[in-house]
Amino acid sequence: MATTACIALVDGDTRSRDTLAAQLRDNHFAVDAVASMGDLDSLADGNRPDCVIVALSSAGQSGFEDIRTFRSRDDRPMIALTAANQSVDRIIALELGADDVVERDTSPREVSARVRAIMRRIRSIDSSNGTPQTLTVMRFGRWSLDVVRRRVFNETEGEVDMTSGEFDILRCFVQNPLRPLTRQQILDETRGGRCEGYERSIDVLIGRIRRKIEEDQSNPRLIQTVRGIGYVFAAAVNAQ
Repeated sequence: MATTACIALVDGDTRSRDTLAAQLRDNHFAVDAVASMGDLDSLADGNRPDCVIVALSSAGQSGFEDIRTFRSRDDRPMIALTAANQSVDRIIALELGADDVVERDTSPREVSARVRAIMRRIRSIDSSNGTPQTLTVMRFGRWSLDVVRRRVFNETEGEVDMTSGEFDILRCFVQNPLRPLTRQQILDETRGGRCEGYERSIDVLIGRIRRKIEEDQSNPRLIQTVRGIGYVFAAAVNAQ
């Protein structure tokens, strides 16, 4: 079977890095396994990965800094790898820009499924002929969301950067306007529901989206909290 995507794995633990890299290759991914973000930067342009997995160091904050540095200059999908039962690390990683978080003891099959799910969400090219699919733009207020090209624009400020995870959640809201959604429904829509225990991550990502699109984060008008249920996208949406 041909490889499905190229993954860069950044992990300072040699044994863990080599083990996960071998498992991902067994699941038909091309893998560049490196010890640091600096090593990732040195990869040739021809080895540019489709997705980056960054392991959080058990010895300090280097993994968080790697996520911050990478996200400040690159919008490719990124998955953070954490120790088991580290909910604080998971939340921080998401706040810094990771699109997903998995624990080190997660099965290789699930890690592979997470990568494939992210890749499915970001690919907008028709595999049958290599041409872009029909453009669909959703407009709300001063904003427009390009579903196919995965871009978000403000009519006065221009394009606003969104991570893959942020875009998926905003798209979910825009495609379900005025409909209250539970956190589990949002997970089902954006990640196929395979994220038990990850409902808190939805709150983190929504907080990041609000910082980017709300005029007043303390009194959000677009993404509103529905007590006892979850959230609702409260703006009218027009599709083109």
